[in-house]
Amino acid sequence: LETSFSQIKNFALHASHEIRTPVAVIISQLERAIRKAPSESEATTELHKKLLSTAVHLRNILNRLFLLTEIESNKNDQNRTLDFKIKPIIERVIGDLKEVYAPLTKDIKVASFPDGLSHRGNPDIFESTLLNLIENAIKYSRQEILISVREEEGKLEVRVEDDGPGLSASSAEKNQNKGTGLG
Repeated sequence: LETSFSQIKNFALHASHEIRTPVAVIISQLERAIRKAPSESEATTELHKKLLSTAVHLRNILNRLFLLTEIESNKNDQNRTLDFKIKPIIERVIGDLKEVYAPLTKDIKVASFPDGLSHRGNPDIFESTLLNLIENAIKYSRQEILISVREEEGKLEVRVEDDGPGLSASSAEKNQNKGTGLG
């Protein structure tokens, strides 16, 4: 029981930290706009773009939190397993992240794969995992990100490669043992 309370406290701490930053950006930008409203339409547009990208980022965080609660409440529920198309999910995730990280100066490439490629599983978990991997690549890469997908013997392999520094062996092992994130 003590371990469970510790895990809940740790989760709440991390979730609060992730949510606090985008909310603080939205509040500060709106307060600044109220104090000194942008006089030019270009400045107003830039403010709206920043607020939108921050709100999209916040929405993505909340979607992941909702997904976690859904996974826990439906651990034995097979109704979430279905056939879904891969390409639209990849395109949606990349589009959302380009909005959040606009102007995105990094080059995101998707290796070609069959348009009709589908997979049987939970599309929400797939999207959340993909979002996490690509977002980390955007944050830590120098310039290039390559996403590749292939299916072999009924198993789906998704690779998100970037030219960032990566993790040291000890950091990777430490992160893997924590049971959080994908690294």
